[in-house]
Amino acid sequence: MRKSLSRWSKVGCVAGKLDFNLNAHQFWLLHYLHRDRWPVSELTSPNLELHLNRRRHYRTVDQLVELLDDLIGRGFLYGSRHDLLDPEDPHFRPRPDEIRNELEWGLTIPGGWGSADGESLDADGPVPVESYGRGLPLLFLGLTTLGGAAWEDIAQPEWDRYLEWLPRFASTGLETLCSANKAVLKRYLELRVEAGEILVSLDWDLVEPWDITYWKLLPQAHRIRCEFRCIESEAGTEGNYQGAKLRFELWRRRHQFSAVTHRLLP
Repeated sequence: MRKSLSRWSKVGCVAGKLDFNLNAHQFWLLHYLHRDRWPVSELTSPNLELHLNRRRHYRTVDQLVELLDDLIGRGFLYGSRHDLLDPEDPHFRPRPDEIRNELEWGLTIPGGWGSADGESLDADGPVPVESYGRGLPLLFLGLTTLGGAAWEDIAQPEWDRYLEWLPRFASTGLETLCSANKAVLKRYLELRVEAGEILVSLDWDLVEPWDITYWKLLPQAHRIRCEFRCIESEAGTEGNYQGAKLRFELWRRRHQFSAVTHRLLP
């Protein structure tokens, strides 16, 4: 039976000998970070629901400081100083006053740090601490491996259903897709053909290991590099292709990261 979370429930999550013992608010924070590291200041953004496409936490600054400090102290979260693109960013344990400063600063930016009201991060690479103005966040949080395991134990993500897809690159004309489940990739190819496309080229190989998220490695994944071309529609076949294209789009959405990991949210 799948676990369910009421807003006020206490959930004892046991993985082997570990009792994660999370409440609904702590799980909310782990889920906030399950795909990417995020700035602490975003937690107090008035546009948080729009950025996350889910309901907000409804916690005060004091309550957030207490919750985050507890999760950090238990080894579920770590702090970082640089932006989301720096894999070598050193981890550290932020103090409660550092967390509070970021949360309170977030309240001063109406649209959040990624909006027109706040300066966005440098997309070309890490931003040194010295170059941060108060238009940029100073503290990010991420899941540790232990924190990821605690999140997984409740969320029960279906990693075998996930399809990582990259658009076709103009330089090669190829799309690249990865999945831990070879059958998912085969079905993807079948649906593209059914939707009126011709498979021009296809190469298979393995990725070992596979970074499915910034905190989790799977032993391996199957990878394809492929190229499709559209079939010229014949009279009377448009309706058939329309239905097939819709089926493909619905199937693709069910295999996106959000669909695989958002099944059991409170």
